[in-house]
Amino acid sequence: MAPAGITGIAWKAQLRLSSKFKRLLARHVLKNKAVVAVARELAGFVWAIGREVQLSNWPGLRPT
Repeated sequence: MAPAGITGIAWKAQLRLSSKFKRLLARHVLKNKAVVAVARELAGFVWAIGREVQLSNWPGLRPT
C-alpha cells in the first residue's frame, strides 16, 4: 500500500482533473485542447508524487 501522502495527492489529482476536463468541455473548448490542458496539469501531480516518494524514502512496491 502506498503512503497516505501519495494517495492523497493522487485523489486530489483525480478530483481536480476530472472536474477541470468537464468544465473545459462545458465552455466548448475543443476536446484536444482540453486533453492537453489536463495532461499538462497531470504532469505537475506526477512530479509532486515523485517528490513525495523521494522525501519519504518509500522503498516502493515489492513484487509478489
